[in-house]
Amino acid sequence: PQGFHVFLFLLYFKYINVLKFSKKYIKMKHKRFEENILVDEAYTNYGKVDKNADEKKGQGIAKHFAETLEFEERKKWYHQMPEEPSSITKTLTQEQIEELKKEANSALHGDTLAYETKQNRSGSSDHQWAKTLLNKGAIGDRVAAATILIQDNPLYNLTALRNLINSVKPAKKKDGIVIIDALSELLISDLLIPDTKLRTFEQHAVGHVDEMTSGNKQARRNILKLWHFEDQLKELYGSYVEALNKFAHDSVDANKEKAVSAMSYLLMHHPEREKMLLTNIINKLGDPTQ
Repeated sequence: PQGFHVFLFLLYFKYINVLKFSKKYIKMKHKRFEENILVDEAYTNYGKVDKNADEKKGQGIAKHFAETLEFEERKKWYHQMPEEPSSITKTLTQEQIEELKKEANSALHGDTLAYETKQNRSGSSDHQWAKTLLNKGAIGDRVAAATILIQDNPLYNLTALRNLINSVKPAKKKDGIVIIDALSELLISDLLIPDTKLRTFEQHAVGHVDEMTSGNKQARRNILKLWHFEDQLKELYGSYVEALNKFAHDSVDANKEKAVSAMSYLLMHHPEREKMLLTNIINKLGDPTQ
């Protein structure tokens, strides 16, 4: 049965992860950030070693962010976000912001390709199995595989997240019913910043990026990449809330209940899009026949 296949897949993955952690991950100390993000120079113009990097690092944010990350246990993506100036004194024109967003998009896209290439070359059975299920498995298997890939590295699996959200629609009722619970839990447990609303790209200290990175190209790349990821995550979350609202107006009562329950769960556990969620829920409860 489908549920049993998912259970076996998750059990196997958990066993492999525990085994790897006990033998290898616990021994890992600090590594250069450019190694951790798996940049491959053959697939991106970014991430190349800067001969003057050590001189440019200076002190503070740039030095810490460009040089090391602790990998003794897996960190959430938002734990890698650098501190930003408490006072924003520099602003950019809209044209400058758009150029910076293009640079950030290029950085994330290039490093995503590099990550995929590294994973394929490594021959990791876990990664290949997840990819196979993602493309050929039943809906339950695909959801489980996508969830594992996103949890393992959310930055480089935005496409998997986007595909899950795009599958939550009345036209794909059977898929949507399976996806909603898993996706809502994934967002709350792994992707959203606890008790904090996500920010758009321009809401960050974009005018201070040079100051924050002290001229270090890799630090700049990493900061822009994280800001872009957060911006995309915020947009995708909004799309998911809209998809749930459409699902809540389906003609099948079970689908309505599933969508309203999911919106209530999101509203109770996180402030992101709370006004939209509350409005959707109130409107639905006010006229349950819609």
